[in-house]
Amino acid sequence: MFARYILLGALAISSTCMMAVGTASAHHSTTIYDLRARVVMTGTVKEYHWTQPHAFVILTVPKPSGAEEWNIEIGTPSVNAGMGWKMNDIKVGDTLTMTVHPVRTGAKHATASIVKLADGRTLYGPAAGLAGLLPRP
Repeated sequence: MFARYILLGALAISSTCMMAVGTASAHHSTTIYDLRARVVMTGTVKEYHWTQPHAFVILTVPKPSGAEEWNIEIGTPSVNAGMGWKMNDIKVGDTLTMTVHPVRTGAKHATASIVKLADGRTLYGPAAGLAGLLPRP
């Protein structure tokens, strides 16, 4: 009888863990982005949000037909901090050059791999690792 309760408890715990992992991987899925497509753009930061769960930049990119606004996810603040980012690396009004991977729908939304800051430094977003763009040591 005691063994049955242990087995039921183990099944309940493992089921809960599998549901949590499934939810986390669904939330952090990168399948909406085309990691094979790379777009390099230079623009001015209109908005910058260093927030959980994802930090992002609204970048105004000049085009011959008029400016485009791109919503660019730059990763999670905690992961970015581990990659050398600081909250104040980007400011509204800065000019950035970014290598991004657009969403598959064609909307002006992307995830960043490489961010060249106004001061000349280069930062890497988490997508850089997925797309094979991180520099080798």
